[in-house]
Amino acid sequence: IYKESGRYEQALDEIDFMLQGDPDNLALIREQTDLAFRLNRYNLTMEGITALLEAGVGGEENTRLQLLRLRLTTQICEFTIEIECDYPTAAETLTEDFLATLSEAQALEARSYRAKAVYHVTVDADDNTLNQNQRTLAYQQVLADLDLVLAVNENPVDVYYRGLVLQELEETDSAVRSYEWLEYWSQFYEYPFMDDVQARLEELRPPEETAEDAA
Repeated sequence: IYKESGRYEQALDEIDFMLQGDPDNLALIREQTDLAFRLNRYNLTMEGITALLEAGVGGEENTRLQLLRLRLTTQICEFTIEIECDYPTAAETLTEDFLATLSEAQALEARSYRAKAVYHVTVDADDNTLNQNQRTLAYQQVLADLDLVLAVNENPVDVYYRGLVLQELEETDSAVRSYEWLEYWSQFYEYPFMDDVQARLEELRPPEETAEDAA
């Protein structure tokens, strides 16, 4: 009743109480994990995902949990201090073989997470790890993944990352267009990365021509 009426805190309290007497009950852990995610309790969400995967859940549930963990460690982690990002593990997990096991919608979701993971791994790598040609190839993979995702859904986070990778590829005009798209829509929606977007626009936009220069 609590869950169906949107009273998630009360529902989670009930589940937590029942788990005290039956801590290995997978059905209760599933409910706890779902409620924790709805309430932005990400540490508890990760604990539930880990417990369920270690218990050997399979099939569609296993895939759903893996994708949720990837979402937490490549995307949500950027905007909360509650959990840490883990881009290297995500990049290693999100292979073409893994994507081939997913439905079309799930594969697009996974490409979004892979783009973020590969972008950060590439940015963070030193010159002894990746040479310039390897970096360019990695950024091109990121851009290809993002283009596939954005062709279906113009998600602001993915548009932001598209701007970032275009900037790394020195495609400045295209990067600015991505940032300007975000600038426009930020009039109506609040994006947590807009300070960075504005700073990048100030850096990349050509200085405005003054009247004296025009003369």
